[in-house]
Amino acid sequence: MRRTLPPILFLPTLELRGILGTKARAAAACAFREIILAAKVLEVEYLQFEFQGITLAVRSRVRGDGRLVIEAGLGNPNLPRRCFTADEARQVAQRAAAAQRQERRGGGWTSERGRWTRQGP
Repeated sequence: MRRTLPPILFLPTLELRGILGTKARAAAACAFREIILAAKVLEVEYLQFEFQGITLAVRSRVRGDGRLVIEAGLGNPNLPRRCFTADEARQVAQRAAAAQRQERRGGGWTSERGRWTRQGP
């Protein structure tokens, strides 16, 4: 049985490239595996994990030609392991934009403990 990897473009930061050295290919394979295990999708906005004692923070996306792009940098070992998919990030951005639009229109009605109150001016 031969092991193959899908076409992946691994883009480490200059700082990370200096730290990884010849381990960059293994880090790319590990990042791909972690993305699949953590998110179950290929597009991840943020994922942090440990690779051979180095905390990596990665982001992945699929290009128009079908190639997976994994951007990697140094993570923060003091933060817990986190994963946000690109869809989750888009949903949060849409909710924030909707809230801003509502705020610009002068508020609206909100329900607090069963009572409707008017917000805004």
